[in-house]
Amino acid sequence: MMIVGSLTGCSETPSYDMLPAKGVVQLDGNPIENANVVFHSETGPRAFGTTNADGEFELNTGDRGAGVATGDFLVKIVSTSETKTSSGKAVKLSPMYAENGVAVVSVNAGADNSFEFNLKSKPKRGDYLDDNSLAEP
Repeated sequence: MMIVGSLTGCSETPSYDMLPAKGVVQLDGNPIENANVVFHSETGPRAFGTTNADGEFELNTGDRGAGVATGDFLVKIVSTSETKTSSGKAVKLSPMYAENGVAVVSVNAGADNSFEFNLKSKPKRGDYLDDNSLAEP
């Protein structure tokens, strides 16, 4: 005889207040298109956006919709096979921006929540994070 049991109960998904957030990504002072910007959090959902031809992005969380939760975020920027400069030249960002991150930022209610990231083709120590409190395991 096999006994099959089931657990009943609520498995609630945490609720977050989503705030609009946007920004600009530049490489050597010029906007880059089709770069992925990812905001990682220890306590909230991951938010992401892709830069347009002017280097601008708006964050969303996919399943939770537009915006980003409040809190502190490790920002990583990743190039894709389609990342290019405003002149149309293909570029590949340093892997340090994707692995280490470019900044730790705070998203807060009542704040502007606009961010600017100025990347370099050949980053030196200090142009990316060496050590941060929100490093992914």
